[in-house]
Amino acid sequence: SRMLRSRSCILPRIWLLCCYACVLLLQSAPALELHATPVEKLQNVPGIVYDVAQDQQDFLWLAAEYDGLLRFDGTEYLRFSPANAGPPFSYSQVVNDSQNNLWVATWGHGLWQLDPQRRHWRQVSAPVPADARIQFMQHDKAQNLWIGTTTGLYLLRANTTTAEIVQPLLGQRIWQLTEQSDGTLWVATSQGLYQFNPVSKAPGSWLQIGDLAGTEIRAVTVHGDYLLIGRRAGIELLDLRNGVISHRSDLGNTNVFMSESANQWLVGSIDGLYRQRLTPTGLESELLLPAVDARSLYRDRQNNIWLSTRYSGLMRVPEPPLKGRQPSVSAFIIPTQ
Repeated sequence: SRMLRSRSCILPRIWLLCCYACVLLLQSAPALELHATPVEKLQNVPGIVYDVAQDQQDFLWLAAEYDGLLRFDGTEYLRFSPANAGPPFSYSQVVNDSQNNLWVATWGHGLWQLDPQRRHWRQVSAPVPADARIQFMQHDKAQNLWIGTTTGLYLLRANTTTAEIVQPLLGQRIWQLTEQSDGTLWVATSQGLYQFNPVSKAPGSWLQIGDLAGTEIRAVTVHGDYLLIGRRAGIELLDLRNGVISHRSDLGNTNVFMSESANQWLVGSIDGLYRQRLTPTGLESELLLPAVDARSLYRDRQNNIWLSTRYSGLMRVPEPPLKGRQPSVSAFIIPTQ
């Protein structure tokens, strides 16, 4: 009877221990779900990077072709992937919004959002095709997200999750867009330069100036009263006050512009990184980095400029100087008598 009493005392204790263990497991379940987004350390340096953005924690996020979406802390790369998505997507663009969401564009797998905690992915639904090849993304001054694809331009308004298609550009390959101070957008497309103002809702129009009409425009940026236009044959500087091409340059194959000053720009092309200056005699080019296929330029909050390239990875412009050896090499040299 004493043995029966001891067993009757032990069994409830075992039951309580089991219940307590179950409670602990349930409490720890959210921690196990923390990595619903698979994260892995990259063992190599990415070679093909198309775009870069900085989040509110100052991490850099890279859109890479073969290596996926990468977070860079200045030393190491971490790859973030949608759960159960298979091999890494080919990523083409990445931007960060005011809520610290990452908007991640792919080449053939549409548009995705990664939440501020970097735990959960969500694919943006139609009308953006699930297999869209996205060429370009940019927030305007109102924090609306413009999405340029190989088949048209889409708009995702601030604080919404449903995109709209820009009907006049349906079927066009969208290379870039830029915004004037009055809200007018200039869109670089496979068939020329299109302008419209989404606020006024006035009808848009195609630029009909010389050989720019009906010509593929690969890069465009507004700079004061000028529009810098890049195409395969060269660069044109359009005076917006009178609609006249004021200057030309034979620097072709342009992919991206970045303003440095009132009369100076960085120009990324498939042939290298250049500096373009407006002088009294016209546009002058200076080669900064030869033999790099420049795809995007990004200035972070620390005023560093990052160059995304095809085959040369991510580069800082200019590259930081090498630190001198300590002690100096001269300390090991025995002077001759």
